[in-house]
Amino acid sequence: MIRWGMGSSLLAVAALVHSTCADSAAQHGAVKQVHDPSAIKGPEGAFYVFSTGPGISIRRANQLNQWDELSPVFNEIPQWAQDKVPGVKDLWAPDIAFFNGKYHLYYTASTVGGEIAAIGLATNSTLDPEDLNYKWTDREFLFASKGKSKYVAIDPAVFVDEVDGVQTPWMAFGSAPKGISLIQLDSATGKISKTNRVRRTIANREDGLVGAPYIYKRDDFYYLFVSFDQCCAGADSTYNIRVGRAAKIEGPYVDRSGKKMEEGGGSMVLAGYGPVRGPGHCSVISDGKMDFLVHHFYYAGEDEEGTPMLQVRPIVWGNDGWPLPGEPGGAPRAVANINMAGKWHHSVGFNEPTEFVYEGNGNIAGLEGPRWELKGKRVTFTWPAEDAPNGAWVDDCIISPDGNWYVGRNVDGFIVRGLRLPE
Repeated sequence: MIRWGMGSSLLAVAALVHSTCADSAAQHGAVKQVHDPSAIKGPEGAFYVFSTGPGISIRRANQLNQWDELSPVFNEIPQWAQDKVPGVKDLWAPDIAFFNGKYHLYYTASTVGGEIAAIGLATNSTLDPEDLNYKWTDREFLFASKGKSKYVAIDPAVFVDEVDGVQTPWMAFGSAPKGISLIQLDSATGKISKTNRVRRTIANREDGLVGAPYIYKRDDFYYLFVSFDQCCAGADSTYNIRVGRAAKIEGPYVDRSGKKMEEGGGSMVLAGYGPVRGPGHCSVISDGKMDFLVHHFYYAGEDEEGTPMLQVRPIVWGNDGWPLPGEPGGAPRAVANINMAGKWHHSVGFNEPTEFVYEGNGNIAGLEGPRWELKGKRVTFTWPAEDAPNGAWVDDCIISPDGNWYVGRNVDGFIVRGLRLPE
């Protein structure tokens, strides 16, 4: 049973009324028709997003909110891809990484329902198309898979691990039914290492879909983000983002409960809600102060099929070291004094929200017993219950710097979210 607090079933819920602006991450400009985004920050301070498209789409923004579409990487499908993958029309799921003085763009050549998939590579010395040295050079084919292969050559994601000043690139890739694989790359060529062809399964599910890996390091842990369930079905997509972590890049990666991701584990980070359907295929980017989750979702408010759109939201790192999803937008603008009194939407487990009025004395209007308390960045909600330890369940959340949303997890592991409503 999912609890609205920590010991009671959901109260009567209000309809979800997020606006298009809120759901599209306060993003503006060329944010539609973005699928499988991979983000990186350039040396000039601009942010770039590469995404699925006929020639791999590129978008650029200065402040993670106003996106302009640039010319694609390729004017036509590379010849090697046409030869290896008959019928290929689009290049899928690109991933951008920087090492050995170059930008390395990995991408997938495949077809819907096709047996053959292949991963290719292009390089560039700069991401700025106004730079005279700007030129994408296709390094062609890395490896492919067929029906009998032990892996699926799709969804590449490269992490450059640096130990004692030595950079070693690794590629996570793959999808159901053969899971997510990890292989070492050669730092000089960007292709598969000839001296260390280690490949292992780092995530899998026997009873469901998994794909779209992304590795990010924070403090002493490597975090593996993946997407569960059904992608690419528009408004009917059930994609959701999960995470596990490991002390070594090779794994094993485990979720919050300790379950190995190679055995189906994965703690929830973000699922669909309201008009936001099937959020998934994420990457992580930092502006130097805050980390952000960059992903696509299908907007179900404009049409019945769902428009794929770019979304950017802050990552809140909980006190337990696990990532939580902030509300869509760039970095929240900090305010000196946060006043939580007012109307809020409070939701648990990405279910429809309940509208609450938080009163200035810590009470919740219309309810006897439940209370809220704000101390610094920490918001706690106390829900009295006879079956709870010490007579009450307590939700521990973190409030945004601008005081307009909060996020946390309850003891059942469900994500708790709050969004301030206009008066």
